[in-house]
Amino acid sequence: MNVVKQKQLCFNCLGKHRVTECKSNGRCQNCNRKHHTSICKELQRKSEVESPQPEAAVFFSSTKRSKADVVLKNAITPISSSHTTTDAAILFDEGAQRSFITRKLADYLQLESDKIEKLSLTGSGGSNNRSLQQLERTTVY
Repeated sequence: MNVVKQKQLCFNCLGKHRVTECKSNGRCQNCNRKHHTSICKELQRKSEVESPQPEAAVFFSSTKRSKADVVLKNAITPISSSHTTTDAAILFDEGAQRSFITRKLADYLQLESDKIEKLSLTGSGGSNNRSLQQLERTTVY
């Protein structure tokens, strides 16, 4: 909420305008009011009553590129394999077709690959550079 206020973002869609000017029909998934679910005070109160120690700490980071602000949704949460569990920082990208982990984390979790996939990867920022990668596939929970 502090970041939203500081950056003067819309409480509903987190865009660069006031909530009164918001054209989004989106509403909080928790209380159905006109604000983003991630800043819902009712949800915060419920979690404080039900569980004083949250299982996942969610935070946002932003970076400036040109004149636009970018807010990234990420969290620190337990991640498990059949061998062990550890906390890991994750970045949510709802538009991605795949999720990736580092080799270091895969090795720590003692993950075994179940398949090799060939993927054509492209960097962000409008880059047209594509690279064909052979990557191991596995499952985490």
